[in-house]
Amino acid sequence: MPLASGAEMERLYAHLAQVLEDIDFRDRTQSGTHLMMRIRRFLQRAELDQNEANILRGMLSAVQGRRRTAGSGTPGRSGP
Repeated sequence: MPLASGAEMERLYAHLAQVLEDIDFRDRTQSGTHLMMRIRRFLQRAELDQNEANILRGMLSAVQGRRRTAGSGTPGRSGP
């Protein structure tokens, strides 16, 4: 399987950043920029192939789906 392209990795990073925001997982550093830089660095070291990048994106989509499902039944909150 070929390595994930730069564009595929950028989509993964954007998707991950969105999910982290959705679940309120915040960068706790003073500048607020270190978390995504560190995540990018360790994912780059992993040299993900296309299938691995898609697996991670599928996991992120599942998290988003669970949040939507959980949020739709909560009183006082609207659905998706």
